[in-house]
Amino acid sequence: PVHGTARHLMAHATLAEGCQVSQTVIPDNGDIITFTNCKAEITGNAPLGAFTHEGGEIVDIQSDFLRSRRRMLWNGTITASVVVTPSGELVLTPQVSQSGICAADQADEFLADASLKIEDAIENMTDFAVLSNETVQQTITSALRSLVKSRFRLRPTVHIHILRADNRELSA
Repeated sequence: PVHGTARHLMAHATLAEGCQVSQTVIPDNGDIITFTNCKAEITGNAPLGAFTHEGGEIVDIQSDFLRSRRRMLWNGTITASVVVTPSGELVLTPQVSQSGICAADQADEFLADASLKIEDAIENMTDFAVLSNETVQQTITSALRSLVKSRFRLRPTVHIHILRADNRELSA
């Protein structure tokens, strides 16, 4: 017996014995059965789970990168690029793009709102907090996720790019 629930496996084994099969082995999922000299025995165990073919390799369907890809599929992505001075003041209007969050007819208004949300988030940061790229990134990520969740009930993957430059560097 090699398929079904435990009850089915037992019934298959009973049927086989009733048909005068001399040996039955009831394996657990993943058991490797080797047949030698008319005898079957469990000789090992194979990995279990759902696997797929990706980039020439067999990978677990629950791998981190496939989980991330599924999240993007169902929740979309939003990317923001922010240019701030070394002291944390915005130099340019934040540039925001999205994929899979809203329809084309909603995109312009949403992206404008997202840009304003970023400006407000940075403006409301303390003078000390805005010096840390990690803190700026976390603040912007939180603001964008909040906006998307309230408007579309989605939890997108968020990518933030922060460039520290002052006005002299940009005008050169």
